[in-house]
Amino acid sequence: MNQLAFSLVEVGFNYNAKVIPLSNHELAQCCCATVQLQLSGKPLFRGYCHCTSCQSYTGRNYSDVSIFRASDVAITDESAVAFKSYQKPALVQRGKCVGCQSSTHEKVSIPGLPDLIIVATEILPPTLETEPMMHMFYHRRVKDVSDNVVKHSGFIKSQTAFMGLLFKTLWRSRGAG
Repeated sequence: MNQLAFSLVEVGFNYNAKVIPLSNHELAQCCCATVQLQLSGKPLFRGYCHCTSCQSYTGRNYSDVSIFRASDVAITDESAVAFKSYQKPALVQRGKCVGCQSSTHEKVSIPGLPDLIIVATEILPPTLETEPMMHMFYHRRVKDVSDNVVKHSGFIKSQTAFMGLLFKTLWRSRGAG
């Protein structure tokens, strides 16, 4: 078999079936390997989120995530993931493995933008790890973080910084895919 097809269709999200050649993908998986993500592209960027939803979702002080176009990610078995929305409207569905309960990925569907998949950086293969570009919602931090990564505090500043970086990376990657 030269290709695998995975359906990304879920109620409320417009994810189309994606065919990824086996020779052109990377595999991300949870610690028990029940949830596997086939990745055919590089992350748009990586960041740290200190919002209370991410803290609840991960059980950690902040979430270390890498943002992908949904078209670059295929989930091998959606039934292995339990999704939950922490805010309304439910633009972000956060998923955990039903086996090991580890945070794996989030589906983001914002009208007018390409669908995104936010993957927990810790489950990525080393070949796809990138340098973090920002801290968001830093005003919600549990502890100070001593690094040289730019820190954005406040809802508006954090959302503006995220969207600005998203547009910048989408613009740069528009011909690469």
